[in-house]
Amino acid sequence: MDNENKDIRKYLQENNRKITLSQMANALDVTVTTIVRKNRNNNYNAEDIIKICRVVGYSPIKALIDFNILNDNDIKNSNVCSNSQSTNISFQSTTTIIIELLNKIKDLEEKLVNTFDIKE
Repeated sequence: MDNENKDIRKYLQENNRKITLSQMANALDVTVTTIVRKNRNNNYNAEDIIKICRVVGYSPIKALIDFNILNDNDIKNSNVCSNSQSTNISFQSTTTIIIELLNKIKDLEEKLVNTFDIKE
């Protein structure tokens, strides 16, 4: 998918996720004017995309791949670490990798919620 020249908001809308400019601005802790400028110039980095995707519950990993920030080789050549132990993942398919990474993220989020007693 060629999304290099597409703004993240349009990308999310095409993937059945709606987000307002205000929500995007809040996610990035910037003004709406800055978001408009970022959209016009396609000026989103990986951290921006991750934060925005999390607001609407869309996979940041899928978006990073679709925006050509990550590719299959990046994922295949990486290790997922938990509790300072490196875990080698069997890289049979992109789907398997994404599911494993999302499970790791979910586990980390649950640990943070429990650690800081965050109420949802």
